[in-house]
Amino acid sequence: MTAVQVLRLAILTVIGISLATTTTSAQSNSKGRNSSVVVGRIVSVDDDIILVRQNGEDHQRKLTVTKKTNVAFVGFKGIGKPADAPQAGFGVKAKVAPGDILKSVHYTPLLPASRDITDKHKLTEAELFQKADRDHNKRVDYVEFSIGIHRSEKHGPDHFPKMDQDGDDTLDGKEFEQALKKVSWWRLSRKSLEEWMQTADKNGNRELSQSEFGVVCQSGNHLNQIFKRTDKDKSDAISLEELGSYLSNAISPKRKPSRKPGA
Repeated sequence: MTAVQVLRLAILTVIGISLATTTTSAQSNSKGRNSSVVVGRIVSVDDDIILVRQNGEDHQRKLTVTKKTNVAFVGFKGIGKPADAPQAGFGVKAKVAPGDILKSVHYTPLLPASRDITDKHKLTEAELFQKADRDHNKRVDYVEFSIGIHRSEKHGPDHFPKMDQDGDDTLDGKEFEQALKKVSWWRLSRKSLEEWMQTADKNGNRELSQSEFGVVCQSGNHLNQIFKRTDKDKSDAISLEELGSYLSNAISPKRKPSRKPGA
């Protein structure tokens, strides 16, 4: 191999490593000023321009609504406040094209702070439905589901309409039971630690490889990251103790102490 060929090979190797690093550290599609998905809160509305502050970030996006934008209002009818136009304070889950042109947008009601239901993982479906139904109208609306069962301002606006099979913008008892099956903490709480180990441990060695762990942690693209966090001893396998810690935190996470003003 000539000196020129060696140099070319070295350059290609460096480029390959650079590309791999860039791919590995790729940013979430709902983070950053140029993200293709925008999740946040409406600051103001000016004709066809929606000014949105992205959740967890210190910048705002000017999103343009066009005649081709697919618009949906989720959760308003269920709380008795039908809406047909965006307003400041509404939640937003949007998909945008270059230039911040809205391809689709879901508007949702303002969500208050989540409200824990004591020992909710120990309740039956019927008991949990009664606890979640805070206004006692025998329906669980979008806000009630979000603050008591599963809060996801990124995925909730898409998932809730699919769970609402009769299209009344609320969940009745049967719809609620079906919706629970798709909630991670509820699904995980249906088996004991030992039962989960037996279910996932295909080769019977009392440890879980990443693929075996995926039977428990059905998190799709996030599986690798969660596996690494759960594997505390860096053994490239999840022990019974590590699995127990994962389940405990996923089912009933400890609340972080609130910071005192000025701290």
